[in-house]
Amino acid sequence: MSVPNFTQANQGLAAMQQQQQGLNAAVTAGELWMEPDVAERAAARCEQQIEEVESILDGVRDLGQARKFGDNADGRAAAMAFRDAAVTGENSVRGVLVKSQEVLRNMAATYRAAGRAATQAEQANQQMFSGRAE
Repeated sequence: MSVPNFTQANQGLAAMQQQQQGLNAAVTAGELWMEPDVAERAAARCEQQIEEVESILDGVRDLGQARKFGDNADGRAAAMAFRDAAVTGENSVRGVLVKSQEVLRNMAATYRAAGRAATQAEQANQQMFSGRAE
């Protein structure tokens, strides 16, 4: 029996993670910044999404319980296949959801860093212009 997995979803998350890393590199290089209040709202939305995923994970824990599909070899194999698809490995429902939380945490940190970059750029500009005015 083939065990269903969520490889495609995991690949999508990997692409999102690469995008986040690119944004983070741009923030670090000073090429990207956001208004601090916009950055904080975006980060807070990521954190809200993390909490929503956590509540979904609570339901997945129930899926990890082996179900009865008959007291025979095929029934036990089916039960294990469904359990594994739910909770075992990075290509399981649980694996994809946990990875999505990681990506969202990183995005929240990137947004906050972009907000700090805008604040620092503004402070540097104020110092530069106030220094010339003297």
